[in-house]
Amino acid sequence: MSRLRREKYVTLCIRYRSYYLNRLHPAGAGFRLSCNKPMAHGITFKHALEGIKYAFSTQPNFRVHGIIALAVILAGLFFGLSPVEWLIIIFTFSLVFTTEMINTALESMTDLIEEKNHQSAKIAKDVSAGMVLISALAAVVVGLVIFIPKLLALSP
Repeated sequence: MSRLRREKYVTLCIRYRSYYLNRLHPAGAGFRLSCNKPMAHGITFKHALEGIKYAFSTQPNFRVHGIIALAVILAGLFFGLSPVEWLIIIFTFSLVFTTEMINTALESMTDLIEEKNHQSAKIAKDVSAGMVLISALAAVVVGLVIFIPKLLALSP
């Protein structure tokens, strides 16, 4: 990293850390944001799991997607999906969960940056919600393509 890029990064990081610790967590709440060295791999993995836990505990749509995913897994076990069908289902789940988490992150960052209602903030939130809707509708289509033939094969 060039010296100029490093200085900009450290300046932005310090500014964000100050804002984060003083505004969102006035007492610090045990948070430590480091701008000088990259985090250890285990720590970043821990933060990733905390992000998933946060999304699951605070986002109702994430929980709905989780319940639907569990139902699809049970249906897949019942119908005996092929390995390729399982891969398609897993990829579809990951797409929906990922877009839901990106939506959550964008909404949180928009709320952090823009304290009052602003048209640009509304557009950012609407577009990210639309992203989730498109991926969820695509997941429904994938599910129908995989499961309708199996349901039709059950009927005499």
